[in-house]
Amino acid sequence: MIFDLVQENNVNWFTYERRYGGSWENLSGNPKDDIWKARFDQLVAFKDKNGHTKVPKTNKELGTWVRTQRGQYKKHQKGIKSAMTKRRIKKLNGIGFIWDVFAHDWSMNYNALKEFKEERGHCHVSTLNSEYKKLGDWVSNQRTLHTQLQELKKTDANAECLRMTKDRIEKLNAIGFIWSSFEDEWMMNFEALKEFKEENGHCNVPQKYSKKSKLGIWVKHQRDNYKNGDLTKDRIEKLTELGFAWVHVVG
Repeated sequence: MIFDLVQENNVNWFTYERRYGGSWENLSGNPKDDIWKARFDQLVAFKDKNGHTKVPKTNKELGTWVRTQRGQYKKHQKGIKSAMTKRRIKKLNGIGFIWDVFAHDWSMNYNALKEFKEERGHCHVSTLNSEYKKLGDWVSNQRTLHTQLQELKKTDANAECLRMTKDRIEKLNAIGFIWSSFEDEWMMNFEALKEFKEENGHCNVPQKYSKKSKLGIWVKHQRDNYKNGDLTKDRIEKLTELGFAWVHVVG
């Protein structure tokens, strides 16, 4: 029985012996609770050292126990018999335990995107910017998930995606998130053009502009698209308001 309980709770036997002096007489009388508390204390120590409860996979024993708590919690929430109790939930909540890692990470990245928007005035995060590489990858992934959801809805109007929920879509829409990667790329170039205008006083970007090598080519494409009638009314208005010269003036 003792070894079964130790194995069930992912506790190393020798650690358990050292903690309780190798005698069950030192326990509270409930072996399962004592083993659980031993692991909980390790998690508290981990949080004190690292500032969070996201135990990496490299910490196999504690990491396995943490994942077990999440699994037991899900059963508890569904009304299925589990080892998770209200008392344990309260103790884990007390140290800021993360029950849903994916939801937690999504919220962290969303808040980072909100801060980016507040600082820059837009949500156009480039994956080429080393400072925001991870955030840019996350932004790109949101678009991919949204596209997958739209594809599902073509065959089932009620289709849902657990990783791209209605609530998440609404939150991203609320901060001006652009779902189309093509539209987002256009907006990133537009923002770069605004910066160029602020620095130089005009929008005539040379094709060999050193700070952003492709900006000059993008500007030429806007003129060509305008001439061919391929530029949307919204884009024409944005560029005109910026003072864009539709005919390039040399010199």
